Amino acid sequence: MSNSHYIAPPKSKLKIMEIADELRYNFGLKNELCFPIVEFADLILQKVDKSYSFEVCKTTDMKDNYAQYNPIDNVMTVREDVYNDALRDDGRARFTIAHEVAHYILHGSGIVLARGDSDIKIYQDPEWQANVFASELLMPSYLINGMSAESVSLMCKTSFLAAQIALNNTRKIS
Repeated sequence: MSNSHYIAPPKSKLKIMEIADELRYNFGLKNELCFPIVEFADLILQKVDKSYSFEVCKTTDMKDNYAQYNPIDNVMTVREDVYNDALRDDGRARFTIAHEVAHYILHGSGIVLARGDSDIKIYQDPEWQANVFASELLMPSYLINGMSAESVSLMCKTSFLAAQIALNNTRKIS
């Protein structure tokens, strides 16, 4: 059961991983350990999708919201401190932006409002889907399999905790 107020079309973990892997392949980044997430969200998506825009807002304007993607306006908004941290390769900030890229890729127009008291299955939870996608995009299971969490964190520029989770998930799939 999910806390989300939204429901997304159902997707399995493997399907989401395939989508992330296909994106890496299509942009010539299949074998790159460090995905250029800031450049991708800020520059590349705007070249590929002319209706998409990326905005950096003052930290005080977004308060408790680190970043968000609005599918109606096709706008990704990132707090200035998160953006600057991501530019400095902070793993948590990079994951935050990858999570919002996931909403763009997976949920651009496919999320519908669910009833407030209905149970949402995990595979229909847009937040779970975005986390799976962000993890695979930044730490592809086919590249990190057999690595240590320290190496994944360092080479993929992610947090140590995210690296541990990605490795645990990789072992489950293998």
